[in-house]
Amino acid sequence: MEERYDRFINAVTSIYQSIRRIKMMEMRQYGLKSGHVNCLHLLIEHPEGLTSKEITEISEMDKAAVSRYMALLQEKGFALLYGDDSKKYRRRWKLTEEGRKAAEHIDRRIDRAVGAVGDSLSDHDREVLYSSLDEIVANLTRYIEENEKKEGS
Repeated sequence: MEERYDRFINAVTSIYQSIRRIKMMEMRQYGLKSGHVNCLHLLIEHPEGLTSKEITEISEMDKAAVSRYMALLQEKGFALLYGDDSKKYRRRWKLTEEGRKAAEHIDRRIDRAVGAVGDSLSDHDREVLYSSLDEIVANLTRYIEENEKKEGS
């Protein structure tokens, strides 16, 4: 069991670190950090805009991190905050034209990277991989929820 745990953790950690390095390489030219990729990607997927709370919930990033990332995106001219100033929590972040171009460029680069690393897998193997990952995520979520309930009792 311990060998299976080590193999799983090492693989997931290695994949995560590699993805983070790719994000950092892509963001360097914009003077941004790897976490900005998630914000740009979410905003290009939601052209109607997202509130900071929605970005936090969808991305599962820390609220303070989202606040820092969005402030820098605004400072660099990639995103703007729209809406009634008196209702700050309802204001929506939207990409500027420059932000949209950057997000599209980054998405294309990420698509290429994902394609390059996944080309050795057959469509069937890829489907099995993603299905297995979905099942692992669901099982972990269920395990955490069940154990949090036990601890709360």
